[in-house]
Amino acid sequence: MGDGSDKFQITSNVKTDTEGNNFFSQQDGHPQTINEGRINWYGRDPQWKDILGFRGKNDVEKPVGEWNTMECVVFEDQISIFLNGTLVNEAFNIKPGKGRIQIQSEGAEIFFRRVELTPRSE
Repeated sequence: MGDGSDKFQITSNVKTDTEGNNFFSQQDGHPQTINEGRINWYGRDPQWKDILGFRGKNDVEKPVGEWNTMECVVFEDQISIFLNGTLVNEAFNIKPGKGRIQIQSEGAEIFFRRVELTPRSE
């Protein structure tokens, strides 16, 4: 995401090797800062295809017809994203540090059963 300006940035530890222009999250990787685009979750299949029913070998999403649970834990300038209990991505040095919450689906149809916002307690 982002508009390419210095008003937006995230930094995430990524794999040293990229696939084309794609970065992949890796907890012990090197920090990469971006102002636009994306950093893929660590297990995203490099052979991913935009076809109905595609499943990568490391997917943590549940099968079609079952609900997934995504938890985004945000504190100060850091975010950790869990899908069905598995940490799939982390970022820090996030800008902007406040504003609207964007819920997106990469341009595809998406359904939400429930959205909960819970203040974090120390």
